[in-house]
Amino acid sequence: MIPVKIGEKVRLNRFLASCGLGTRRECESLIAAGAISVNGAVVKDLGRKIAAGEDTVEYKGKPVSSNATHIYRAYHIAESGNAANLNETFNGKTLRPLDRLDENVRGLLIFTTDSDLIHRCTFTRYPLKSVYRLRTDTMLSNEHLQNLISGVESKGQVLHAVEIERHKELDGECLIVTVYERKTNQIQRLFESLGYVCTFIERIQFGPIRLDGIPENSYRTLSSLEVAALSSAGYSR
Repeated sequence: MIPVKIGEKVRLNRFLASCGLGTRRECESLIAAGAISVNGAVVKDLGRKIAAGEDTVEYKGKPVSSNATHIYRAYHIAESGNAANLNETFNGKTLRPLDRLDENVRGLLIFTTDSDLIHRCTFTRYPLKSVYRLRTDTMLSNEHLQNLISGVESKGQVLHAVEIERHKELDGECLIVTVYERKTNQIQRLFESLGYVCTFIERIQFGPIRLDGIPENSYRTLSSLEVAALSSAGYSR
């Protein structure tokens, strides 16, 4: 996230998003509806800029501020579907996921109260990478590995992996698969297109954030450096 500094001229929708009133698009709807006033006057101009910390901004007559600390957490979701049970609020702001875990996928999922960061990660020029550790019902052939990298068709879409690594473990081989695409059930669909069934899928990295060291059904708080890296990760490869 790029923090809003005192006196900085920022668009009103960005300022409202940093206050936890929703995404930038949701905040534009609030402005258009006449729910926002600046220095006592209702504002409906979506391009309006304000001086953070100097102009008085109100939502339905109540002052709003972006000074409250945001929450940034990396969760280790141990079972598919558990993410839906996370419904915490901080200073009136709700934790929201930066991305999603597909059905039957466990592992890393980042939650935050920072709507501005969610917007930046969702509408990046380049999608953030996701890295998965998985197993299949039968061993992946070298030919099929290359097919997955070159691209396969699934439900009218072309899917592909950026990189696939083989890892030997005590109970057999696992695959480490890196993708950039943001398509529903993309990992399962990649392998199903070639006749494989994924018996285990775990996301171990999202953007620059890794799952390492986070116990199951627990979380750790991201550092300020990690938040900054996450905010800029989608703008270059």
